[in-house]
Amino acid sequence: METTIVAIGSKLIAIKEKSLLWVFSVNLFIISLILLILLFLVGFKIIVLVFFCALIVAISVMHYAIPLITKRNIKGYWNKVDAKVELLPLLDYIQRKYGRNSKKLETFKTNSSVLS
Repeated sequence: METTIVAIGSKLIAIKEKSLLWVFSVNLFIISLILLILLFLVGFKIIVLVFFCALIVAISVMHYAIPLITKRNIKGYWNKVDAKVELLPLLDYIQRKYGRNSKKLETFKTNSSVLS
């Protein structure tokens, strides 16, 4: 399964399944269409036309650019994301085996905080 990273503002979000990427894209498109209809109702037709053209360009760029941002392109950040995802079940296992306030758990949390 290929993982995709989506940039929203200054944060990077890892999306493991392509279906979630499509949901993200469709939601953005629906929100943009609602804004477009609202602008038409207000009457700024030239602004709406420019906005709609920019929206089409932005969606097409996002549709083709986002799948290209994979772990091959940003390995340094990607290794941290994968490591955090893999550490969560291990953290849960240590909490169950040794208890929530154990010394081993604190050591594990300290060592894993280096990843972030």
